[in-house]
Amino acid sequence: KYVKFVWSNFKSESSGGGLISFSVDNIRAEAPSFFNSIITTTPSYISSIQNAIGYDKLIWNQTLGAKAAGDIKITIQGSTDGLSFSDITDFVDMPAPDGSGQKNIDISSIDHTIYPYLRAIFYLNNENTILHDFGFSYKNTPLPVKLLSFTSECENDKINFAWSTASEINSDCFEIIETKDFVNFNSLAKIYAAGFSSQTIIYNYQAKANYGKTYYQLKQYDVDGKWEILSTIVANCEDNFDNEIYVYPNPNNGNEIIVSLNSIIDDAIIMVYDAAGRLVRRFEYKEFGKENILKFRPKLEPGIYVLELNNSKIKYKYLKFIVN
Repeated sequence: KYVKFVWSNFKSESSGGGLISFSVDNIRAEAPSFFNSIITTTPSYISSIQNAIGYDKLIWNQTLGAKAAGDIKITIQGSTDGLSFSDITDFVDMPAPDGSGQKNIDISSIDHTIYPYLRAIFYLNNENTILHDFGFSYKNTPLPVKLLSFTSECENDKINFAWSTASEINSDCFEIIETKDFVNFNSLAKIYAAGFSSQTIIYNYQAKANYGKTYYQLKQYDVDGKWEILSTIVANCEDNFDNEIYVYPNPNNGNEIIVSLNSIIDDAIIMVYDAAGRLVRRFEYKEFGKENILKFRPKLEPGIYVLELNNSKIKYKYLKFIVN
């Protein structure tokens, strides 16, 4: 007889290594012979684990029965395709470590390029021996940058960013990117990184605030050009500039729209979006006018639209209007 089981879960840890783990009900040897065996039918596949660069250990827990130690033997088999397995030299009929508790066997000498698939067979010759919590651990590549935090704080018409790293390897620079819809992105700045560091480093950057709900991404570049998004945060800076915009007539026929403000501004960019969020019209004005009234002819089809006004003092003022 032998007991077969399959992997029940995969677990990847971000620091120092990871564990491909599987668990079943406690397996108990009932007869004093090397006849009871436990074999994995769904083997570990190292290429399915992110950043894995080699095997590390076979890990399990054991509770020995009343008999002498050395009554558990282990064989590790490898495969190129996950179907046909063969014993791996130096890993056949290995005696398990003595005693109860978590145990492991070093398998780092197994070449994962030759054996991308592994499975383990446990042979029990100890009455009331219990085995549980099996797993293969692997070695992985260290993260180029370990980020501790990324925060923002609104201050008048500015936004202050701060981020800290616990360690850096081969890091070139950081980039702060803003977006409101994850479709259109704007790069605020690139800041040089430390390169190599094992100590906590704090970075700061101040930018002009983008009013309203805005997302900010912290992007990190390696010296070889590789990059990753380390974190995404959201800020909602308020426009403290006392100004309101008005669109009339509303509803209107789409041929002429009048935009009015209650105070003087010098320039303006007006953008019109349809109900699906697509930009359909864009107008740029160097002088808004002494009376703070602007007329423009967008020639819009019937529907619901959003007008956005952006200028050096006002950012992203929105107003919905209807064309019928």
